[in-house]
Order: sequence, then C-alpha cells, then structure tokens
Amino acid sequence: MLSYSLRVFGLLVVALIYAGFDVFNKRNVPNTVVYATIAVGFLFSITYPLPILGLDLLLALAIGSLGYVAYKTGFLGAGDIYEFVALSLIMPIQPSAYLTGVQQYQLPFIFSVFVTAGYAAVIMMPIYYLVFTKKNREAEKRSSGKKSAFRALMLLVSYLLLLIFIEYSLGISVAGLILMMVFACAASLISYYGTEINSRMVEFVYPSKLEEGDMLALNLMTRKEISFFKSRSRRFGRLVERSFLKDTNKIKRKVPVYRNSIPLAFFVLIGTILSILVGNILFLFIT
Repeated sequence: MLSYSLRVFGLLVVALIYAGFDVFNKRNVPNTVVYATIAVGFLFSITYPLPILGLDLLLALAIGSLGYVAYKTGFLGAGDIYEFVALSLIMPIQPSAYLTGVQQYQLPFIFSVFVTAGYAAVIMMPIYYLVFTKKNREAEKRSSGKKSAFRALMLLVSYLLLLIFIEYSLGISVAGLILMMVFACAASLISYYGTEINSRMVEFVYPSKLEEGDMLALNLMTRKEISFFKSRSRRFGRLVERSFLKDTNKIKRKVPVYRNSIPLAFFVLIGTILSILVGNILFLFIT
C-alpha cells in the first residue's frame, strides 16, 4: 500500500491543478486533465487492500452519481464532480490530522473537504463579491428583494441560540466558539447583501456567447423571457446544454448567466489542505 505522504502529495497536486484551471482558465478544465486525474485516482485506489478498495470504489460511485444530479440541476460544474471523485479515490477515509489529535471516526475524507470548503466559501463570499467585484446595474434592476437588516439579525440570533444550546448540552471548545461566531457573522452579511451579491455574479450575454455547462440565472429572467426561450428549445433550463446552444445560437436576446461566480475549486483546495492539517472542522467544536 502506498505511503500516507504520497497520498497527501497526490491530493494536493490534484486540488492545485483544478484550482489553477478554475481561477486562471475561466473555470474550464480540459478533458485530458480530467481523465488524467481520474486515472491517477484509480491508480492510488487499487493499491488499497480489497475491502478498502471496494469501499473506495463505492464511495466514488456515490459521489459521482450525486454530483451528476447536482450538475444536471445546475448546482455544480462537471469539473467539480470529477475533482471530488479523484480526491475520494486517492483518500477515501479521513486519516488522523497532522495538527490535532481529534478522533475522526473513520468518516469519508471527501466529507471533511465538503464541510471545510463550504465554511471557507461562506467566510470569503461577502468579502469577494462586495470588495473585489463591480456592481451590475442591469442585474440589480431585475433582482427582487432589498437589504434586510431584520432578516440578517434574526439569522445571527438563531446562530447565537444554537451556540448556547451546544454549549449547555454538549459543551464547545474555544476553537469551536470562534469558528461558529465567524461563520454566523459571514452568513448574516450574505443574508443582508444577498440580492446585491447575486447580481454581481451575473453577466448578460447573447446565447451565441454561452458555453456548454454555463449556469443561467433564471431568477433574473421574467416569465415572458422564460416562456420565449422554452418555446425555442425543449432543453432550456438552469444548465446550458449543447442542444440549447444549437437551438438559440442566432437569437438576439440576452440572457443572465453566472460568469463571475467565486471559483469553487479554490475552496476545495483550501478544504483539502485544512482537512489534512486539522481534520473535519466540525470535530473542533468538541471540548
């Protein structure tokens, strides 16, 4: 069986490759890279003993299946799914963390990556969109809803009540207290600026400028616009598919598309690194 250090190296290389393409190549990962990382994942996988190999392959199949559903419904890019599968094949079970001695309960490694990447994304979203992106006036005009201090405050109070419950029922560590409060503040900011953040993710382009795998912002389209495109293509939906591109290529009506979305693979890289160093951050809440 391959050494743990070599597996960690493989994880970091794969996560870094996807993050690089996600950030510097407009979220496009070449098929050759995708196939190569999956092949590398299988090579790592077959070095496990038979029982672990079976678990590894079943876990990868489950991730791929769930990821495909998320892709077809427009919530994940195809490249993200392949990255999750590759990472899971390389390291199916969460090992002991380098920096903590917290029990990891033999949970899937990719679960730790999901949790940590999600946490990092929530923390960074208000900073990234409100500081480093420009306002989109057209999207703001179409957006429904306004800033809601009350909604953000209620969310913050809800997290505070949850924190009190955890403290009195289970106990919470200092690290857990800090993590929860930072997350609560970031989530409240997202709630308050939700409409503006969503509008900054979007560009309005003609269908001829769309690419297969793009995600349409259907919430920024009127019923009349949605009906128009549905009448032109049976494959109209949140996910831009090849048949939709073919049916609407010559239409001169712009559609809102998520072109300025925060790079998910960057947070998967962060999640991979932190999962190796500290394990699943949920267990840091334990006193």
